[in-house]
Amino acid sequence: MRLLLALAALMLAVPPGAAAAQTRRPPPVVRAEFGRIVTWSQERRPRPVTWRFGDVTLEVRGVGEDGLFAPRVTIRRGRLSAQMRGAAAQPSFEHKLGVGLLDRRGTRFVYFQSFTGGAHCCNEVQVAVIGPRGIRVVQLGSFDGGPTDAFPRDLDGDGIVDFEQQDDSFLYTFSSYAGSMAPPKYFNLVGGRAVDVSSRPGFRPLFRRAMNRARPYCLQQEGERNGACAGYVASAARAGQFQAAWAVMLRAYDRDSGWDLPSGCRARLNADGECPPASVIRYTNYPDALRAFLVRQGYIAR
Repeated sequence: MRLLLALAALMLAVPPGAAAAQTRRPPPVVRAEFGRIVTWSQERRPRPVTWRFGDVTLEVRGVGEDGLFAPRVTIRRGRLSAQMRGAAAQPSFEHKLGVGLLDRRGTRFVYFQSFTGGAHCCNEVQVAVIGPRGIRVVQLGSFDGGPTDAFPRDLDGDGIVDFEQQDDSFLYTFSSYAGSMAPPKYFNLVGGRAVDVSSRPGFRPLFRRAMNRARPYCLQQEGERNGACAGYVASAARAGQFQAAWAVMLRAYDRDSGWDLPSGCRARLNADGECPPASVIRYTNYPDALRAFLVRQGYIAR
């Protein structure tokens, strides 16, 4: 009898909700491989899940916002921890993440792609670098299209992982979205920030490949070839073949295109990123507009 009374008293002493907390199960742990992508969506994973990549774990849970769900990723390695938050999106939209080695020293990094949805949009990319003293989250940027299963790797052989995206400034600039061909763009993480390293010689073979993909579309007799010609010449400039590609473009471009050409600016842009009206340059032909655009985007010097 005394034992029963003691147990009853103990149960009454437990704070409300504590019993439920004691029986609450931790998120299931799923083993994953370094350098491989895993996929999360609120629809497929309505409950929190933890992926274990060797000595790094990623716990992902959805955070509801007016019917949309944003993935919240908690990174842990030993005593270190940090969080990343993805875009709030429809429950069915997929977000992709993984863990790999950033350099030859074995630095761990988390690659997180979060899809926002929308027409021609958007893949928000974050990278978390796990150092000996902490975890630093770097915003790589927001890019056209959705997340991919391709995990970043060292593309130029210098021992550092390269992050490949595309130069979205070419989209809609010389043709419609369907007619545009954006050249690739490569980033490294340097000093805790994303740096465009596309002009390095080690990427020339990749730009030659992009140039060769765009060339037939620049030479086609029908369709919107000016968007393809822009991507072709830009990739050729990175590949060290600008002059030859420029001569091809001059013979091939569509002189009758009705697409509005991008303008230039004689002065520095204002705080809103706009050109003062008196300094706007209106180009009258495609080659002049294209050359000025390539200079402005850093593909050629003049």
